[in-house]
Amino acid sequence: TWSALSNKMRMGSLVFRVESGVVDWWHGGLVADEHYLAVKKDLSDLHEKFLWAEANPEDALRIAEAGRAYATEARSQAAMDAHVMKVAKRMIDNDSCGKGSGSTRS
Repeated sequence: TWSALSNKMRMGSLVFRVESGVVDWWHGGLVADEHYLAVKKDLSDLHEKFLWAEANPEDALRIAEAGRAYATEARSQAAMDAHVMKVAKRMIDNDSCGKGSGSTRS
């Protein structure tokens, strides 16, 4: 689901994230090896990353905690409101609301 990543991160789980190129509005500040462990699209390095996490529990916990903190802040009501306002402002600034584009709305 779209919310699965944030839910796992907000629970404090160490996330193994496949680098698929798919992003959501709140992913902009996510950093591999700081907030999650990046895994190749073909999963060829998944086992290696798992073994690293098992062998480095303190580092894995640090990454999981940083991911939890980031996701909690990024998915807060204030962050979501700020994002909606940013998108609305961009639409108004770009005249994307119909004004001047042949629309009959006034």
